[in-house]
Amino acid sequence: MKPKIFLIHGWAMNAGLFAGLIDLLSDRFEVVSATLPGHGGRSLGGGRFVLDAVVDDLLAQAPDQALWCGWSLGGQLALEAALRQPGRIGGVMVVAGTPRYTTADDWPDAMEPGVLTEFATQLLKDYRGTIGRFLSLQVRGLDDAAGQLRALRRGVLSVEQPQVEALRGGLALLAQLDLRPRLAAIDRPIHWLLGERDSLVPAAIAARLERLRPGIKPKIVSKAGHAPFLSHPETIARFINEVVHG
Repeated sequence: MKPKIFLIHGWAMNAGLFAGLIDLLSDRFEVVSATLPGHGGRSLGGGRFVLDAVVDDLLAQAPDQALWCGWSLGGQLALEAALRQPGRIGGVMVVAGTPRYTTADDWPDAMEPGVLTEFATQLLKDYRGTIGRFLSLQVRGLDDAAGQLRALRRGVLSVEQPQVEALRGGLALLAQLDLRPRLAAIDRPIHWLLGERDSLVPAAIAARLERLRPGIKPKIVSKAGHAPFLSHPETIARFINEVVHG
């Protein structure tokens, strides 16, 4: 029986972005790619994108004892699931994610809260334009920024756009969720991947993560931005293989 991998996309995105990575993993792993409620044509269900409902939805989609690989917001959701039902989860890999997305006095390497507030305001006025600007942030500083931006736009804007309430709820989670105090309580292996050139989740958080959770040794993907599975899929696939097979 193949080991199981459960992929979780980030805010405003969809599972289609993992197609290239899945191609690299499918020979060795059983791969399931989640679609968050209100994204990729899925119904929002109860009408609100809130933490409890979203984590319950993911637990219902996930194969038992899988390695949960969560990108960006998906990483926070994977950690939250591991806190709630550790017996269901084989381990967690956070890809270009952080336990807290906004700055604090003791957490300077993050986004200013005003950035997310502006996104929330602009989403209601111009979805495609706002998402386009968000995608541009994800590739800033990359050697092939234009090519990566085209790939992101194809993956995101070629499918049905997320429901507005899902987008607003996701932004609220990004603005409010702080898992730092609970990282040490997660009774599952945790692995972390950061992009060297990520402008949304700076690689500088690596040392702070090691202090928050003994045993976390973040791997920094050279020259990668916020979507390393697009720019460096072989590196991500290799790291997943090393984690699962030792």
